[in-house]
Amino acid sequence: MRVEIKFRPTEEDTILPFNYNYDIYTQLIEKMAIVSPEIAREAEVSHVDYFTFSRMMVRKRELIPDRGIRVLSDDVSLYVSSSSSELIRAVVEGFIDSPILQIGDATFITEDIKILKEPKIKDSALFSTLSPIMVRTVKLSSNRMKICHPHRVFPCPV
Repeated sequence: MRVEIKFRPTEEDTILPFNYNYDIYTQLIEKMAIVSPEIAREAEVSHVDYFTFSRMMVRKRELIPDRGIRVLSDDVSLYVSSSSSELIRAVVEGFIDSPILQIGDATFITEDIKILKEPKIKDSALFSTLSPIMVRTVKLSSNRMKICHPHRVFPCPV
């Protein structure tokens, strides 16, 4: 499940710091905790990544080298994805109950939330990510575990 959350800056000439991922992560956890402390706790302490989020989509912007990104557009967007509909529900309801997003000195207020249609993935698909994607599997060979990577010319023995 995927949602787009649109925010409006509360002030003109809002400057979004360059390094804001941790701020967004902690506030997503806080929004979840408003609605479901159990889901928030599991998402925070688990080694499983239960959700992902995009960078802040600022359509009109100006880069200020030592300060950050000056927001020139009326709104910015954030996309949040998860295989758990309960987690997405907690994020959405958390932003409805507490619509402020604070990133450094920049304050945004939730303006709109849309649930996005699931993309149809066919035989092949093109993905764009901020982080690397690692695909591997483990096979047992001669009583030893062997890590197999799909890009190798000679795949692991089956």
